[in-house]
Amino acid sequence: MDSLISGEMKFIICYLGIEKKPGYTIFTKMKRKLKDDRFSQNDVLKKYKEIYENMPIENRKKYENNQWFKLYNGCKNESKVYTSHRDYLLCRDLCVSSIWIFVIYLVLAFLLNIFCFSWRVCAFILLEIVVTNITMRVKGERFAYNVIAVDIYSE
Repeated sequence: MDSLISGEMKFIICYLGIEKKPGYTIFTKMKRKLKDDRFSQNDVLKKYKEIYENMPIENRKKYENNQWFKLYNGCKNESKVYTSHRDYLLCRDLCVSSIWIFVIYLVLAFLLNIFCFSWRVCAFILLEIVVTNITMRVKGERFAYNVIAVDIYSE
């Protein structure tokens, strides 16, 4: 079931079509308030001065993601980046799989009458969807910051 949905569609589902992946806002977030103790805001502003100077007003998110992705391509084989990326995608897939399970449960309970409907089961599956979604967001942010940390200290 997981393979029936493209990776991009999974992100749209998990981010509810509203938000974007962490790379889309990483530089804006770091400029406002740094959430990582591995490097300072001064390090970020100095290292990515050119990115901040060239940041457009329109299509800012695409620009940020493009710049971040360039950094990612340079360090994607670093173990910390590779592992955090894998964890991020795993949590995304778990969230989508939980949604599939919920849909299948409803179909089997209501349309095919194979199961008796239970609010407890629904509550459990919905809780699983919420937890895996939150975990995916946390892992995604950590992944984005891992790329920055590796890039800042690579020279």
